[in-house]
Amino acid sequence: MAVCYDTSILLLIARDPTRDVRSRVNPKREPEYISIATVGELRSLIRQNGWGAKRTQDAEDAIALFNVINISGDLLVTRYVDLDVY
Repeated sequence: MAVCYDTSILLLIARDPTRDVRSRVNPKREPEYISIATVGELRSLIRQNGWGAKRTQDAEDAIALFNVINISGDLLVTRYVDLDVY
């Protein structure tokens, strides 16, 4: 089963690349994904908080670790709503 990380997990990885968050969350090393919305949220946080060059690069390196899902389509939005209101 694939694992899709949200912004909070990606932020943990970006803030401290030496922590082994991924192996704790995904010990079986299943395929890992993030959505394009997660990428946008992280980049927005970077700009809002004025991260320096090193931290920004760490965040970009974290993004590069994952397959990025381009989210579109009514089915995906419907499934998100179903999960969010659960």
